[in-house]
Amino acid sequence: MRLLLTTDSTTRRVLLTVGAALLVVLSSPPFGLWPLAFVALVPLHAALRNAGRRTRVREAAAIGFGFGVLVHLTFFHWLLAVPFVSAHHLAVLAAYLAVFSAVFVVIWSRLSGRFALPLVPAALVALDWIRGHAGFLACPWGTIGQTQSENLPLLQWASVGGEPLITFAVVSVNVAVAELLERGRSLRPIVTLGLVALGHVAGAAMMPATEGRPLRVAAVQPNIDPRAPRSDSDALRELTERAAATRPDLVVWPESTAGDTEHDFLALFRTRAIIDSVGVPVLFGSSSGSTSERGYNSLFFMTPGKPMPQPYRKVRLVPFAEYAPIGPAIGPRMFDTIPGDTRFTFDLDGVDVEPLLCFESLFADDVRVTASARPSVIALAVNDAWFGKSVAPELHNLVSAFRAVENRRPVVIASNGGPSTIFDASGRVVARARSFEPDVIVAAVRVDVPAGPYRRWGDAVPLGLIVTTVLLSFVGPFAERRRSAASTVLRAKAQLSCADHERSKRSAHTSSS
Repeated sequence: MRLLLTTDSTTRRVLLTVGAALLVVLSSPPFGLWPLAFVALVPLHAALRNAGRRTRVREAAAIGFGFGVLVHLTFFHWLLAVPFVSAHHLAVLAAYLAVFSAVFVVIWSRLSGRFALPLVPAALVALDWIRGHAGFLACPWGTIGQTQSENLPLLQWASVGGEPLITFAVVSVNVAVAELLERGRSLRPIVTLGLVALGHVAGAAMMPATEGRPLRVAAVQPNIDPRAPRSDSDALRELTERAAATRPDLVVWPESTAGDTEHDFLALFRTRAIIDSVGVPVLFGSSSGSTSERGYNSLFFMTPGKPMPQPYRKVRLVPFAEYAPIGPAIGPRMFDTIPGDTRFTFDLDGVDVEPLLCFESLFADDVRVTASARPSVIALAVNDAWFGKSVAPELHNLVSAFRAVENRRPVVIASNGGPSTIFDASGRVVARARSFEPDVIVAAVRVDVPAGPYRRWGDAVPLGLIVTTVLLSFVGPFAERRRSAASTVLRAKAQLSCADHERSKRSAHTSSS
C-alpha cells in the first residue's frame, strides 16, 4: 500500500493493473480462490482514477489491454505444450482476447456514479456474448464468471440465466465495492451487495434433490499417449471390465481412444469384443482424421449384441487444430477434420445420452440444441492429454459445472489423461479420477431434474433480464429529473406570481397617491 502511495501516477497504474490480473489468476485453477473474483476488478477502477482527463480513453484502453494480455497469457500458457503451437501463436491469442478487456475498461472509464450499476456489468456480459459468438474466433473460455464453478449457491442461478447471469453478479459486486471505496456510503452499491448476498441464500435453496430417476454411469480413463499410432486395447479392456463390475448403465470412453474404427476393421473388432464381453453399453470416441487425410472426429454408441446406430460427428471443430480457417502465421493446424452436420442423442432404455466432444462443452448453445423433456445425461468425451501435465484439463472441466446447472442434467466427462469427472445436476462433483494415470470412476446420478428457464430459452433469459435491469436503472433518474424540472417550473411560477402581486400593490399605491 505504501508503494502505491509513494510512486508516480504511471507506475501506480501499472501496479494496480498487474494486481488486478493477479487476483483474476488466483481466483481460477490451479489456485481456485474464487472469492477473490468479487474484488479482482477493483484495482482497475483505482487505476482509472489516476488517468488524466485529456487522455482518459487512450489510457483506459492501455490499462484494459495490458490487463487482458496478462490474464490470457497466464490462462492459456499450457497451449505451448501442444505440437505446432509457438509463442507467437499464444501472443496473438492473448492480444485478440485483450481487445475485449480494453473495450470493457474504456466503457467503465466513461460510466460513473449512478450509471455504473448496472451498465458496467451489462457491458461485460455483452462483450462476453460477442466473444463467444464470433465465428471461428469464438472463445468463451476464461471468463470471470467461470471462476465461480465451485460456488454452488451462486452457481444454481445458471439454471435461470446461464453463465451470463453469474458474470453479471460477480462484476456487479466489483463495481459496488469500487464505488463504496471511492464515494463512501451510497445506497445503490449497498443494495447491490445485499441482492447478491440474498442470491447466494436463495441459490442454496434452489439445489435440486437427489431423489429421482437414477442412472449409474462410469468413465474410463486409460491415460493413453495421444501421439500413439493406435489405441491400447489391453488398457481399455481392463478398465472397462473394472467399470462393468460395478454394474453401470453406461460406460463412456474418452475422445479418439478406440482408434479409427471406421477404416481399421481390426480396431472395430477389438472394440466390439471388449463391449460384448463386459455386457454394458459404451459410448466411445473414434477419430479418422490426420494432417494428411481428411476424416471425422466421432462418438459411437455400441450396445452388446446389437447393431450400432449412426455415429455422432463432431459439429464444432477447434479452429487451427482440427481445421485452418486462415493461414498458419496466425495459428497452426494439427488435423484436417470434416465437421458433422447435425446434433442428436442416443437412446439408452428411455434415457437420452447427449454426446459432446471436447471443445463443444465450452459453448452453452451446443449443449442446449438436443435438450428435451426426457430424462437425459450429458456425455463428454475429452482428450486433454495433448496439453501434458498442465492445468488445462482442470480449466476445461470447470466449464462442465455450468453446463450441468444450466441444463439441470448430470455431466459425465471421460478424459484420456484426466481428471475424468462426474457432475450431478447441481454442478457438484460426485466422482473424480486421479490425474495422469489410468483410472475408473462410477456414480449414480439423477437424470430427471426439472429443467429451468435457461435450458428452454438460453441466452434470451439473461440478456432479457439484463436489458430490463438497465432500462429500469434509468427510470429513477428520469423520474427524479422530471420532478426536479416540475419543481423548478412551480418555483418560477410562484416567483412570477409574487412579482406580479408586488407590482399590482405598487401600482395601486401609486394611483391612490
